[in-house]
Amino acid sequence: MSPAIEALQALLAAEHRAVYGYGMVGARLTGTPRTQATALWDAHRSRRDQIATLISDAGGEPASPEATYALPAARTPALLAAALEEGVLAACVPLAGVRSANLRRMAAQGMQEAMIRAVRWSRTAPADAFPGLTPAEVAPAPTP
Repeated sequence: MSPAIEALQALLAAEHRAVYGYGMVGARLTGTPRTQATALWDAHRSRRDQIATLISDAGGEPASPEATYALPAARTPALLAAALEEGVLAACVPLAGVRSANLRRMAAQGMQEAMIRAVRWSRTAPADAFPGLTPAEVAPAPTP
């Protein structure tokens, strides 16, 4: 298996997990947070389908989703969502090192989006994660 397909398969697995996990997150929320979780569930489903197509187009067989996933322990649905996004971010890293510029671009965009979502869901960021910026400048936006 080529390094690109291997990296795409890992990202596909993370997206399968995120789709499953956001189903759990959304089931435990109401109001605006539930609407946000549903929108992100749809976004992860779309990204999952895009990645599966890329794998197929490259001659690979996209991995099927598992029937169930062990999800990270989290005190709240929002922290579970943040952990899911961190998992997607980590799965993008190997893709950033492949030969294809388009796949590297996709990895960079995926990492940015996942990090923004994780920070918004967790409502916290390490104090030194954005040196030189005030807490107000790194505060999460009200919607994902």
